[in-house]
Amino acid sequence: MAISIGLPVVLIDYVLTTCVSLVVVSAVSMVGVILVVGLLITPAATAYLLSDRLDRMMILSAVFGVTSVIGGLYLCIWLDSAGGGAIMLFCTLQFLVVLIVAPRYGMLARWLQKRRMVPQQDLEDILAALYRHGPLSRADLAGRIAAPRKSPRSLNNLALQGFLKLTDAAVELTEKGRTEARRIIRSHRLWETY
Repeated sequence: MAISIGLPVVLIDYVLTTCVSLVVVSAVSMVGVILVVGLLITPAATAYLLSDRLDRMMILSAVFGVTSVIGGLYLCIWLDSAGGGAIMLFCTLQFLVVLIVAPRYGMLARWLQKRRMVPQQDLEDILAALYRHGPLSRADLAGRIAAPRKSPRSLNNLALQGFLKLTDAAVELTEKGRTEARRIIRSHRLWETY
């Protein structure tokens, strides 16, 4: 059984293949054979760090490609070096900057996300203790959980996530925290049953 591919899909395929061919042919004279591959891949990889949607990714990729050529040519004049190498150097620098500061996939964002993350065991211990015993002082809570050394940082992170309300006198659950604590206790009872 043959799969029928519509005319528009085939037309788009030929147009994109023609565009890639034209880019390769025009870029070989500017940056050389080896650097063409980098010039095709690096702007797209940079755009992929900033967007998950194909339409935005294509626009960002084009913007990064154009800015890498313009910035690379200025860098070439400033360094008094070859144009192709300067273009790829600028393109790589763009990629590295975006790799560090990208809001979702960047290294800085991942580091901040890991820093804010509360280990699952700490989350379960704290929420279950507060659910069973009601509002507790920080000292009483530290005596009831498995890892009291980590509790101050975990308490602050859980408060930022909206699970806890912290005061000077006591630590208590918010409505969101109470719901999550109920879910945790139910799942623990289910596991203990089996």
